[in-house]
Amino acid sequence: MKKLFLPSTLVLLLLLTVGCASQKTPAPEVPKEVVAGPIKEAWQIEWEKLLSEAKKEGRVSVYGAAWGDMGRLLQNAFKKAYPGLELEYIGLEGRNLSPKVMSERRGGIYLVDIIIAGTTTIITTFKEMAVPVEPLLILPETKDTRFWLDGKHEFADSEGKLNLVFINTVLNPVIYNTQLVDSRKLEGASYWEFTKPEWKDKLVMNDPLSAGAGLAMATFFYTTPGLGLDYLKALSKNGVVVFRDHRIMAEWVGRGKYLAELSPTTVEPRVLIREGMPIAYVEHMKEGTVVTASSGSLMFVDKAPHPKAARVFLNWFLGKEAQYIVSKESQLPSRRIDIPRDHLDQKAIPKPGRIYQPNHLEQYVNMRDDIVRQLQDVYGR
Repeated sequence: MKKLFLPSTLVLLLLLTVGCASQKTPAPEVPKEVVAGPIKEAWQIEWEKLLSEAKKEGRVSVYGAAWGDMGRLLQNAFKKAYPGLELEYIGLEGRNLSPKVMSERRGGIYLVDIIIAGTTTIITTFKEMAVPVEPLLILPETKDTRFWLDGKHEFADSEGKLNLVFINTVLNPVIYNTQLVDSRKLEGASYWEFTKPEWKDKLVMNDPLSAGAGLAMATFFYTTPGLGLDYLKALSKNGVVVFRDHRIMAEWVGRGKYLAELSPTTVEPRVLIREGMPIAYVEHMKEGTVVTASSGSLMFVDKAPHPKAARVFLNWFLGKEAQYIVSKESQLPSRRIDIPRDHLDQKAIPKPGRIYQPNHLEQYVNMRDDIVRQLQDVYGR
């Protein structure tokens, strides 16, 4: 049998081919820049885009409640949370806010992004320039209604979308001088108590014709069975003094010029109480009282000059940090249920089983023009 001889060059070629085939081809190296990171949720992507656009605007303008030092505290906290964004906060009471904004708008001047005020001011004056709030919410801690009282965002307007309420507080209906009046005489008593001769010319009342606590309580008196217009007329006949300066009225009571004030505000008397003035709130009257937003409601203004930055502020303001600042400075309970309440006067917090009229809602606000017309005759104005 003949042996088969292969040329040496062919043998070498076969060996090289077999050797190469036995080695695995290395996997291509993945560039570092295309390695996938954590997957962002849709809200995070939307929020980052909004922040980028907001920083180009640089600032947000808010006309808001004049609660102590709240404006400065919010400015500092917002700047710390979002460097590169400035908050301009102008504190105004409702009666000064409306003329300012309407004058600007008539002149084609658009300076304000967000208004924080009582629901009467917003619904009766600004409602037509408000835009829906909930579609502007992005952050889960703001948007998720589990963090809010009754599991919902509350709106005062009948459409339920324009005037968001972030404060629910009891409007304690009376303050009195603790050195001159026995609290047992007032707690649980009827409002008719103040029409008795012993109170004649010794009672001052927050102006019932002006938006705020005065008009809120006047609405309550007017609409409550057993009180009504007859009660308001009886107060007038008993020499009640009507005034508008909230702090001065509380000081008058504390100094004994008047024994008590009807329809006090939720803020100024508490400031004086902390300063040692001998005054206290009546917590409970027989016919009940009002749960109000005080000045704790807001609206997002159409034609806002800084819409992106304003949206950032809106989401932050309704969050836990900002709402705690608001509650602590105003001494009023936020509708957020995840912030402390140990700083509050417990009389400001609604209690189960008590009678409260939610007259910050539009159905009550819309009654007030008619109530004011009738009271102008009663109080001679």
